Amino acid sequence: MDKNVAIIGASGAIGNAFVEHYSNDQSVKNVFAFSRKKQSYENKKVQSFDLDIENQESIQDAAEEVKDNHLNHIIIATGILHSESFGPEKSIKDINHESMTKVMSVNTIGPSLVGRYFIPLLTKDTKSVLAFLSARVGSISDNKLGGWYSYRASKTALNQIIKNFSIELK
Repeated sequence: MDKNVAIIGASGAIGNAFVEHYSNDQSVKNVFAFSRKKQSYENKKVQSFDLDIENQESIQDAAEEVKDNHLNHIIIATGILHSESFGPEKSIKDINHESMTKVMSVNTIGPSLVGRYFIPLLTKDTKSVLAFLSARVGSISDNKLGGWYSYRASKTALNQIIKNFSIELK
């Protein structure tokens, strides 16, 4: 079977590992690699596209780029814990609007919009896979240490979005 696979967040370490894996899989025909900036890949199966996870129009445009290809797998491997301008909050005093908004945008809102625009591209005639990379720290019951307020909240919210998608898509 010739599968078509979309990897969102392809330029990150995890996303790039998925690109490498699928580009070497004989059952995969095309790997559509989405990241903030187009990447160069030696493997001819891999096609690179721009996608800004914080921009709804960019996500919609990216889906439009591959709409004629029935996707068998969609993997969303985007995420942020910290950046050069902020770190993970270790205390209530560290919480601020700017960093929390950034983390929620990248970890929750963007992946939700990817679902909105890419789910209709999944093949209907065979089993398809929609995979979001979340994190154990998104578990409310498993939180024993506290801290990482924005990251934990963003992954908890993403888990709820994933659950809602699974209910709606049954």
